Amino acid sequence: SPPGGARQGDMLDAIAGLERESWGGIMTIMFVAGSETTAVTTSWTLCHLARSPEVQERARREVVGFLEASGGAERALGPQEFSLSKLPYLEGCILEGLRLHPVADGPVNALKAMEP
Repeated sequence: SPPGGARQGDMLDAIAGLERESWGGIMTIMFVAGSETTAVTTSWTLCHLARSPEVQERARREVVGFLEASGGAERALGPQEFSLSKLPYLEGCILEGLRLHPVADGPVNALKAMEP
């Protein structure tokens, strides 16, 4: 506990302390921010796959093999059946995309540019 017995609140405490009308705006910002990071990661990963046909083909074969082993592409997989850990090559492609283009890279580079 901080000095004086005051409790340091987290984000949920901060949201709970706001007027109910403010919640929608905050939740929208959080959703959009999360969607944007996913879109950026997906875009860069797809860009790199498009530039490397042999890597793209290997990832495609892994996904097709997984789908065939799971009952075919026609059948929708539930979240219990799907795990990226079952697609190690595709997972590696995504992680490499994150390594090459970290989502937080923009703010970090902006801060570095501001240094004297």
